[in-house]
Amino acid sequence: MKFCSAIEGISRIEIQKRIGVIQIIIYIRFPKLLIEGKPKKLEELQRNIQEELNCVNQKINITITRIENPYRQPNILAEFIAEQLRK
Repeated sequence: MKFCSAIEGISRIEIQKRIGVIQIIIYIRFPKLLIEGKPKKLEELQRNIQEELNCVNQKINITITRIENPYRQPNILAEFIAEQLRK
């Protein structure tokens, strides 16, 4: 599954499957990159997930959760350091 490059700082993704519903929780450093002014990006993500999982009869709920201390997450810290080294 492809994520656009504007979505950085993802710590983890949880997928919970229930009868008729798939709940996806995305833990992200700065959720405003996805939410503010970009509802089409979230809709596009939902469509891509539906296509990838081939779930026509199931509802998909996507929740974006902000990480309180993002730089305590090893993968986010590594992204930050790598970005600084590229500059």
